[in-house]
Amino acid sequence: MDNRLGATAFAKINIGLRIGPRSSDSYHPIMSLFQSVSLSDHIVLRWWEDGDRGGTSRGGGGGKEGEVVVVGDFDCPPEATTLYKAAMVFLRGLGIGARLRIEVDKGIPAKAGLGGGSADAAALLVLLNKAFSTGLGPGEIAELGLSIGSDVPFFFNGGTALVHGRGELIERLPSSREFGILLIQPSFGVATPWAYGALDSYRAGRRGYADLCQWDARAVEAKKREIVEELEKPLSDWGFVNDFAPLLYREYPAYGRLDLLLRSAGAAFVSISGSGSSIYGLFDNPEKALEAKERLLEAAVGGATGKLLYGMGLHAIKPLETSLRLG
Repeated sequence: MDNRLGATAFAKINIGLRIGPRSSDSYHPIMSLFQSVSLSDHIVLRWWEDGDRGGTSRGGGGGKEGEVVVVGDFDCPPEATTLYKAAMVFLRGLGIGARLRIEVDKGIPAKAGLGGGSADAAALLVLLNKAFSTGLGPGEIAELGLSIGSDVPFFFNGGTALVHGRGELIERLPSSREFGILLIQPSFGVATPWAYGALDSYRAGRRGYADLCQWDARAVEAKKREIVEELEKPLSDWGFVNDFAPLLYREYPAYGRLDLLLRSAGAAFVSISGSGSSIYGLFDNPEKALEAKERLLEAAVGGATGKLLYGMGLHAIKPLETSLRLG
């Protein structure tokens, strides 16, 4: 029997991203406002129970571990995707011997700081929990997600949330005010492991680095209060900081020009999302973001703007209250 379920997995942007020093377990603590946005991947899960015919084996072995094939346009082998990892974690962890075929229509760019891989993993775990009626509760499914990636737990609910720790500590906030987002995806990607390693080297020996080491419970609470207070201000007064920005602006001069371009188009706030490579501008409403996109596309026909935006993607999107939609 050919069973089928689908889900839309939505991306996120980081509004501010503070990064603490590397800990003894090699992770960096973070503090960030995560916001779900209307850029998405669509995932279709097909499955066959043991004894059914069908399905295709790839990687993953057989028997109780199950057999998994992942199909989509990825920047890595299918077996290295978070979807494949999520499927195997689920099947092995629950002792299910089924065949899975996972098809993905990618709309979230890779290596863009938008959480596409984590969003996909969370969506697939929800689909698997439903498909096999395993009845995992929120805590259990979040634990599976955390074993795949530090920020996967956010994507089970999404919306607006204060995220800290390794990314697993999530405090949902009231939905952010209405605004529009114009996101620019450069022609290059930024690998997260490289970004963290480069940030450590960039910071070493710099004045003020010792202040970053203040990441105890008291400092974390202070940072949380700062974020909540900042949210109350007008967009143009936001002082949210992405700690990767100085490094990335130095390594990729295009960021400085893109920052100016977004501001000249009317953006009230501009930031890189996550560790890059995407950069976005916030506008008072979605209509203004769309108008700015159209103006930039018109200006890109020849001239300096065209050279700067060549090979880049422009997306006029909006904030969402969820990161997952079934169907």
